[in-house]
Amino acid sequence: MHCFRFVYLEDCKHIFESRGLEEWMKLSDGEIRTKVCPKCTTPITKTQRYMNIVKQVYNDVNAVKRKVFGFDTIDASIDKRVRVMNLLTQLTSTQYDYSKDSDLYRLLYNKLEGRLKGIRSKRRNKPSAMEIETLRVQIEVLCEIHKMVNGSELNAEPRDKLITRMDVLLIVLLRRQDKISNQEVEDIKLELMRFHRITQILRLESEYAFRANTLNHEITTPHQDACRIAYSIDKYTPEQDQDLRQALERFKAALNSAVKIIDKERKEIVTAMGMKQGHWYKCPNGHPYVITECGGAMVVGKCNECGADIGGSNHRLLSSNQLASEMDGAVRPAWPR
Repeated sequence: MHCFRFVYLEDCKHIFESRGLEEWMKLSDGEIRTKVCPKCTTPITKTQRYMNIVKQVYNDVNAVKRKVFGFDTIDASIDKRVRVMNLLTQLTSTQYDYSKDSDLYRLLYNKLEGRLKGIRSKRRNKPSAMEIETLRVQIEVLCEIHKMVNGSELNAEPRDKLITRMDVLLIVLLRRQDKISNQEVEDIKLELMRFHRITQILRLESEYAFRANTLNHEITTPHQDACRIAYSIDKYTPEQDQDLRQALERFKAALNSAVKIIDKERKEIVTAMGMKQGHWYKCPNGHPYVITECGGAMVVGKCNECGADIGGSNHRLLSSNQLASEMDGAVRPAWPR
């Protein structure tokens, strides 16, 4: 004769055979969640027979919450608000109008600003520790990008290349709105190293010594070596960074040698033209040209090197052109006197 025992669930008033319910309570699909009635899914929290299981699940759930949201204490809550305020201040320091160059920069900036202000004004639920950490990483990367781009004095073509590379990094950040893994953080750091090296290449490309020696193999060879590493589609590594740094040193050394020759030629050209200081200007890409007579621009022409607009009209220089102080040491144009 079989003897059956039954269990009465106080939470929902349902009754089950004890051994079947025991097996049900032990079942797990790997998820941490509250045990529920198999019939109506009401959470089981009051039945004394299963209190040990209920407490274990409760502890597991709290452990996950602490990991995701941080410790739920007053000090931790205040610390989170302070961290959010600091992040917002840090983000504001990167506020620069890149919209004319990169829509992605403005898009990411606005998204981060909106999330931070939403948290600060308590219009959103309490942010998790993971969310704040993700915001911190995104803003630190944005600060580094801002610093590198804003500190680079580049001509038009190299600057376009720099913005294009910047957009590659911004796309990665935009795709990681809520969570960035530790591995992704390390990968982003390596890509920032690559971006830093690319800014160094582009600065050297902006120098007149490079533009004047595009057929000089002693300069183009180390330049091509550096570009091959920097623009590779392979994952960037510390070893590649070391190789790229050495290639950049060779490239820079070759340019420095060329500058000595160019400087001698420059002095000979300025002397031969016989102009007073302030008559030399340069196009948007840094190619020098001279304006005779009074030194004031009266005609718009084309650069012999790159075809960009040069000169101006009514003694007003085109806004895209600049005084070429490196030619004759002038600190101001010859016109107006």
